[in-house]
Amino acid sequence: MQISYLEMTIIIFTIVLGLSAEMVNTAIEAMTDLIKKEYSQEAKIAKDVSAGMMLLTAFGAIFVAGCILLPHIVNF
Repeated sequence: MQISYLEMTIIIFTIVLGLSAEMVNTAIEAMTDLIKKEYSQEAKIAKDVSAGMMLLTAFGAIFVAGCILLPHIVNF
């Protein structure tokens, strides 16, 4: 496939963004576990929101990859 330099840069940026979001998600969950040992509704909300951030980033990465790679796959 003939992927341009710009397209490859966007794909790499998207991968780095996804890994960064996962690291922030893990950090938030670990900090929540350190602060709240017992079950707490507020802690659950914090964990759910950070997991939602990662899920949204993953869907965005799929969308970006689809927009860049699908035309190349169809022409291949």
